[in-house]
Amino acid sequence: MFGYIKVTHRLLIYLFKITQSFHMIKDVAYLSRGEKKKEILQLLDRPKTPTQISKLLKMHRSSASKILLQMEKKQFVKCLNPDDKMARFYQATEKGLKVLKELGEIEK
Repeated sequence: MFGYIKVTHRLLIYLFKITQSFHMIKDVAYLSRGEKKKEILQLLDRPKTPTQISKLLKMHRSSASKILLQMEKKQFVKCLNPDDKMARFYQATEKGLKVLKELGEIEK
C-alpha cells in the first residue's frame, strides 16, 4: 500500500511539472506572436502609463492600452492603480518577467 502511495505521489509531481511546462509554452507562444507585446513587457521593469509606453514605442495609445489589458488578463502585467481612470500605471509581474526571460532564451 505504501509503495502505491509513493508511486502516486511521484506521478502527481510529474504531472504537475508537465502542466507547468505546458502553461509556460503557451505563455511564451502568446508573447512571441507580437513584437509590441514583447517590447511593452521589456519596458515595464518600472511602472509606466499607456501614454508613456505609446510615446516610447511610437504607437497609438489605444493600441498600447489594448495590449496592456490583454497582458493583464494573462497576469503578465499588473495595474498598480486600477481605481484611477486617468494615468493608470502598469508594471511587469514576476510571471511576465519569467515568460520574457524564457522567450529570450529560446530566441538566442
